[in-house]
Order: sequence, then C-alpha cells, then structure tokens
Amino acid sequence: MRSEFLQLLLALTLLLQIGCQEAQPEVQSLMHQVLGALQIPNRTERDSALAAACRECAAAGDIESVLLGLPKISDTKQRDVVAEECFHAFVTTERKTDPEKICGLITDPAIRSRLMTSLSDTK
Repeated sequence: MRSEFLQLLLALTLLLQIGCQEAQPEVQSLMHQVLGALQIPNRTERDSALAAACRECAAAGDIESVLLGLPKISDTKQRDVVAEECFHAFVTTERKTDPEKICGLITDPAIRSRLMTSLSDTK
C-alpha cells in the first residue's frame, strides 16, 4: 500500500512539474507571404506587397521572413522605412540580435546609426 502511495505521489509531482513549465511561444512562419509577394512581376506592386509582408512577419516575430523580404524591396527609401518599422517591432522582444540584423539591411547611414544608438541605450 505504501509503495502504491509513493508511486502515485511521484506521478502527481511529475505531472505538476510538466504542467507548470512556461510554454515557449512558437513563432508562426509567414514566409509564404514573402514568397507570394516575390512572384508579383510589377516592381511597385511587388515592393508594396513585400513591405506589407515584412510588417506582418515582424509583428508575428518571424525574423527569417523579414530578413528574406527586406532586401528584395527595390525602392531603398521604402526599404529603409519598412526596416525601421520592423526594427521597432523586434526591439521589444528578448532576442536582442534580431534588431541588429535588421539594422544591417538599412542603406541610409543616418537611420542605421540612430537605430543602433537607440539599441545600445536599451541594453
């Protein structure tokens, strides 16, 4: 009787430990949106679709899709604007290298410098 009680207690303890672990949020991949935008033949429409896809990917925390889509935006001014928006979406996450990766894609040195400075201020 005592061994059954100990086994039950052990099983209950294990279940409580497993159930009480913090769940790591899984980032949903939105790569299909970036890949779909890349299929658009018209440059202006493709840039707009890529910008929208990158914004959605950043909001979802999908850095891989953002890093694929941003460099494909051919209008450098639009790319820098979208990159800055994506940067701000990732600054609040715990993955601190993601905003740095996005900064590396910004062509305007003044914007890149300002964002890197703001990033170092938050560390």
